[in-house]
Amino acid sequence: MFKSTKITSKFSLILLLTVVLANCVPSTQAGSPQTFTIAVVEGQPGVAGNPGMHSTYSGVELAAIQFKQHTGFDVVVVPYADNGSVETAKEIAEQIIKSKALAVIGHSTIETSNAAAEIYDSAGMPALNSMPVSESLTSEHPFYFNTTYTAETEASYMANYLLKIKGAQTATIISTADGYGQTLARQFNNTFTGLGGEVTINEVLGSSKDAELEEIVRDIISADTETNNPGTIFLAMDDSTAAQLIIKMKQKGVSYPFAGPGSLNTPQFQELIKAQSEEIAFPGYYTDGILTTHAVIFDSANRYASQFRNDYQDRYQTEPNDKAVNGYDAALVLFKALLNANVSGSDNSIGADRQKVLKTLLNIDDPGSAVQGLANTIYFEPSRNVIRAPRFGVYQNGRIVSANIQFDPITAPNEIKNLNAQIENGRVVTVDGGYVYKANVVYVGVDLLRIEEIDIKTSTYKVDLYLWFRYRPNEQDMEFQPNDFVFTNAEGEPESVLIRDEENSDGTSLKTYRVSGVFKNQFQFYDYPFDHQDLVVELRNQNATTSFIQYVVDQIGMRYEEDNKLLGNFQENGAFDAIYGWDEKGVVVAQDIFPTFSTFGSPQNFDRRVATNYSLIKLNVDVQRSSLQYIVKSLLPLLITLVLAYITFFLPLGHTERMAVGSTALLTTAFFHLTLADSLPEIGYTVAMEYLFYASYLMSALIVLLETISIRYETLAERAKKKADKKRLHEQRLQLNMLGRLIYPAIMFFVIAAGYYVYNGTLRLGPKEAESKHLVELIRESDIMALPDLDTPQEVIPSGSVINLKLDTWRPEDDRQIQILLNEFQSYAKETYGKDIVIEHRPVVSVNYDSILDIQLSGKDGPDLFYVRPFSVNGSIARYLAPLNDLKAIDENYDETKITPWKDRAGTYYAVPFAGVVQGIYYNKDLFDKYGLLVPATWGEFLALLDEIVQQDPDMIPIANALNDREDSEMFMSIAANFLGGPEGRARLMLTNGTGICYDSSRVVSAFQAIAHLKPYLSQDAATSGSQKSKELFFGQQAVMLFGGSWDLQKVSSDATFEWDVFAVPAPATRQTYVVFQPDIGIGINKDSPYQEEARQFIEWITTKQAVDLTARNLIGFYPLNDKIKAGGASSVEDQKFLDLVNDYPSDIRWMFVEISDQVPRADKIIINNLNEIIANDLLPEEAAANLQKGLGEWYEPAQTCRR
Repeated sequence: MFKSTKITSKFSLILLLTVVLANCVPSTQAGSPQTFTIAVVEGQPGVAGNPGMHSTYSGVELAAIQFKQHTGFDVVVVPYADNGSVETAKEIAEQIIKSKALAVIGHSTIETSNAAAEIYDSAGMPALNSMPVSESLTSEHPFYFNTTYTAETEASYMANYLLKIKGAQTATIISTADGYGQTLARQFNNTFTGLGGEVTINEVLGSSKDAELEEIVRDIISADTETNNPGTIFLAMDDSTAAQLIIKMKQKGVSYPFAGPGSLNTPQFQELIKAQSEEIAFPGYYTDGILTTHAVIFDSANRYASQFRNDYQDRYQTEPNDKAVNGYDAALVLFKALLNANVSGSDNSIGADRQKVLKTLLNIDDPGSAVQGLANTIYFEPSRNVIRAPRFGVYQNGRIVSANIQFDPITAPNEIKNLNAQIENGRVVTVDGGYVYKANVVYVGVDLLRIEEIDIKTSTYKVDLYLWFRYRPNEQDMEFQPNDFVFTNAEGEPESVLIRDEENSDGTSLKTYRVSGVFKNQFQFYDYPFDHQDLVVELRNQNATTSFIQYVVDQIGMRYEEDNKLLGNFQENGAFDAIYGWDEKGVVVAQDIFPTFSTFGSPQNFDRRVATNYSLIKLNVDVQRSSLQYIVKSLLPLLITLVLAYITFFLPLGHTERMAVGSTALLTTAFFHLTLADSLPEIGYTVAMEYLFYASYLMSALIVLLETISIRYETLAERAKKKADKKRLHEQRLQLNMLGRLIYPAIMFFVIAAGYYVYNGTLRLGPKEAESKHLVELIRESDIMALPDLDTPQEVIPSGSVINLKLDTWRPEDDRQIQILLNEFQSYAKETYGKDIVIEHRPVVSVNYDSILDIQLSGKDGPDLFYVRPFSVNGSIARYLAPLNDLKAIDENYDETKITPWKDRAGTYYAVPFAGVVQGIYYNKDLFDKYGLLVPATWGEFLALLDEIVQQDPDMIPIANALNDREDSEMFMSIAANFLGGPEGRARLMLTNGTGICYDSSRVVSAFQAIAHLKPYLSQDAATSGSQKSKELFFGQQAVMLFGGSWDLQKVSSDATFEWDVFAVPAPATRQTYVVFQPDIGIGINKDSPYQEEARQFIEWITTKQAVDLTARNLIGFYPLNDKIKAGGASSVEDQKFLDLVNDYPSDIRWMFVEISDQVPRADKIIINNLNEIIANDLLPEEAAANLQKGLGEWYEPAQTCRR
């Protein structure tokens, strides 16, 4: 029996130690994760494994570490330093393409990026740029992607901000001669002047910087503020030069405001400024008021950026800058591509793996496949740039805080129901060719006065504090109410008293409240009595979303930079003096968003899960229970009892008190356990204190159990006859006693150790706190189109098999005619290629075509071929189209006016021109004969003809057309070509070399003047009626003529009960008459079609003589765009009338539908509105042209750089 007891004792100790150690040893992940290699190139990245402070590499490395932690995949990041040298960049690029790297993030400058890009292009190496560079990087290099805003965007946004927000009318530009400086300077100059501002001084620094800086300072000081006011000084340069210039100017007494790009927020810039004695004595002496851009400003950052900031500070012990932020974002995008690219990872497949990564990056092309970045979601436009705006910051007391107004790009303006209303009240403005929200930043400050009455049963606490809102007034919008707040976790209605309402000297408003109330945040007691509790006060704006009002923590007003300083401020207020039994451990005031997915009853949201976000401020005070005080006060009797119980193991065997002490300890434990249960609210889980009670139960029961067994042995010994048995039983009693002496303190030690770890936060007993998902988790969950394995050969189609393709179009009315063409091609393909290619025509009603096509192409039911609208390939449709630059038939058969509508800004062809429509003037021949009228040859004859009609019949309307503010003007589109001078004149309006014609020039004015001349000859309701009414007037013979086109040919032929004909819109007497032959239909190939070869064979056939003749004969009102092959004839006599116009006159395209309507303000919308104003309110043609110039000047480079 003694041997058995000894074995049991040892086994119990081993088991106990095993349990303890098992909880201390971390588990390892089974399996070996896949490894990827990427390269990072910048000026000074640091060395591998030790990134330089504030480097791009530091952001990428942090992302790689987190990526492995959350996904198990290992990314080896290899840093390279190009030192800003073009030659070094080329050498590094050569090394990288020979390495195992699947992609590269870099380089350091515009010059080094462009130099390396040529090498990456030749090797098929995907490259991601993470700094503001020129748009030309991606337009000229197909393997490069931009993951942040470009230098052009940065400069354009700054110019818009200065004019539209700051009200600046003049500006000075000082730039360096490098690529970044010149890109910024050129774009800022173009945009600022295009918006109506004046650049009074424009200087470029050369090699002699010091002397030139001195000269520039003298020029600015001596400038006449009346005639040559320098205004805001825009610094387009690197950080060191900018710091030197600002210091010189401030020392010379220059007081003009400064603005600049991200180079004015770098650590290098700030260190140079802070080294000045004036700045040391008066922080902000040199910098206060400077406006600069930032990728992220953390005082207004979202939860993801705040999380990144904390992680970065924990790892690198410093604040992240824009380089680190952008490097992290670029890494997230690249990691998402690596996850979805199906790369093999072997040394023999590096080239193929790079192609897979490239294709996956190209598929990150819409919000559905976007990667959540630190500032916003990231997805690539067809240009491989991203839609992203810089944040605006302003220096205050030497620190950068969010500026009062921010521009937030609107990516889907069509989904904004009340867009026009928001434009009118100023909430939405146009910036850089797009719509943006003008978000108002409101600084919110909290000064905590007192916390008291913490009630653990109800999870409530009473808070007394000051709350203030500091903001710039927005008198334009009556709904702007930044202090319209509500507490989201208040119990009842807190008392809020406005104690200060005043205007500050800087033009901002201040409203301060004294708030007192009871708040609730559900307490967690898992670690009780070592528990921490969060005392939270949370408020949000009641009605304004984050696109209108953004709350920002007023750190400057609260006088702190770090959270521990804020805690000290609150302690000085005596805020925690009344929370007895608790110790304040930390305090955080942070901004966040309050999302709701409610539809708000709006039908447009019924089928969409759309988050509406409200700005939120959260005060969180971390308090910890004074555990020692609690233990001494509440548990000391129990602990004394347990110690006394242990002492009984050292009493002589058979002592009568041992059993009594054990039973007393058991009852004492039960008493305190019940007391604990009564003090806590009803909870359904075990708290830390209860584990002590369980251990106490176990120890007390152990005493009773061992003593019971010992007494049993004693009884057996008394009955034993032999001395040996008595001795053996006595020794067993001694062993039991020794077992108790060992196990009892072991349990006690384990409980105390566990309590210590719970106290210091190492061991958490409750479930893991619900936190927002980490960004690297989100990239694994987001979906992008899965790529096929590029190594898998395409399916071989057996000879003689039918190959089925699909063609989607927007003209169901042409179904029979299109089928004739497709049948002819099937015969052609059999004879020429030996293939039976059957193309199914799938027409969709025009108004639904774009949305249905987008759904099909983004899914698995996309067509192989489809109609492409003119001037659409710079938009989202391009991501579905196969490039066609290698199709020689395009250049061989079509002139530039027919190709341009399907060629993007980079010169890539995406569709073959197929068919166009012709514009002219329908006229009633019967009425012409009645009035004795002849077809006019000049514009003057046309006006005389109109006057003759009025004179002969005052009740007759000469022209049936309307000019409302809703529809395109067929009149103006036909007239403009003649007054602008056809393709040559239109081209002069599109020049960017400074010699172009402005949009308020005499040519443009004359086109608007022509419309003004026609006003007396239109119907009285022309400003409000529509095209349907116009046709009714013409068909009812109430009007003599109708500006129209061949697309109406079928309706005119069927509805006109009189003889009719068509003539070209005449030009002024000294000019050439042009007919608008508008390219209307292009045919493109789905880049994901499995039948690329067969689809190309079809569009090549479209350019042949056979297809041209078939198109002319079958598509009524639509004519082949092929200029080298003339159609043999039209489908009918009526159809031939328009075809004759094309053959008899040189042609042009619709001016208002070219690139001037690609972005906002759109030229077509400006023109429509101004034409209506000419008719409705007698707007002068000069005013209409000035409005067009002003609108296009916001974003269109030819309008910004035209010759005045």
